[in-house]
Amino acid sequence: MQNRKIHFRFLSVGCLAALLLGSMVSAAFGAASGMTPRETVTLDARSVILNTFSVRAKPRGKAKVNWETGSEIVVVGFHVWRANKKNGKYTQVNAELIDAENPGGISGWSYTFTDKKLIAGKTYFYKLQVVKVSSPNEWSEIVRITAKP
Repeated sequence: MQNRKIHFRFLSVGCLAALLLGSMVSAAFGAASGMTPRETVTLDARSVILNTFSVRAKPRGKAKVNWETGSEIVVVGFHVWRANKKNGKYTQVNAELIDAENPGGISGWSYTFTDKKLIAGKTYFYKLQVVKVSSPNEWSEIVRITAKP
């Protein structure tokens, strides 16, 4: 996979503009006005998107799905997937895309989703799909839980 870099320059006015050029995303601020950047940060577009992913069984056949992103530079949103077997067929649990809270941002966010359709005593496997703007989607590790009565 090609290493993609994202360059951001921040100005005191906080102006933000982005230009997509092939595999590079470059944001340049104030060039036309002659302003100079105060800080430049370079990030790999594949780095530290998903910091944590966990699932906890809750009473009455529910599961609480939690995750935290490290950055959302190329993140559009998320899908939660569930299966009865680790290597089985996964079904998308959320009806619609769970929108990223900080799309295009260099900082991350914390998320919670509740799955309400579990059978007590049954084992389930979950994984999270991170939907990105243009690069391949990212997947979490698989987490196993047993539903509570």
